[in-house]
Amino acid sequence: MHRNPILKIHKFVFLAEKALDRRLQHDVGLSFSQAMILVHVAHHPHISQRHVAYERDITPAAVSRHIEALVEAGLISRFDREQNKREHVLEVTLRGRGIVKTAEEVLEEEIDALMRQLSRDDVQKVDSVFDRLLSRFL
Repeated sequence: MHRNPILKIHKFVFLAEKALDRRLQHDVGLSFSQAMILVHVAHHPHISQRHVAYERDITPAAVSRHIEALVEAGLISRFDREQNKREHVLEVTLRGRGIVKTAEEVLEEEIDALMRQLSRDDVQKVDSVFDRLLSRFL
């Protein structure tokens, strides 16, 4: 039976995120989504919640829930933007920076472990195929 490659990609992404979620929960106490938002904010200080939603391609409501959990955990500080009091800007706290470092190490380890299963040629082919597929949407 020929399986649709898009369904395989979807299954791979689902299983990879689930595995990363388990590892991040164990190592840093955050979900994959929370960790990705925290890392994104760390690399883009003073970013607004709206821009996080746009750049991470998730709903504003989901970002708001994740940000609330990260604020409660003391990993992110949220401030009103001076020019627009209704817009919140985000900054990673000192404690959050330590979590970012660990989360990035976990992500790198897991990705390296996955890539070791492929040859250098396979990695280049996968990269090229995804570049072509993503170009349709970007």
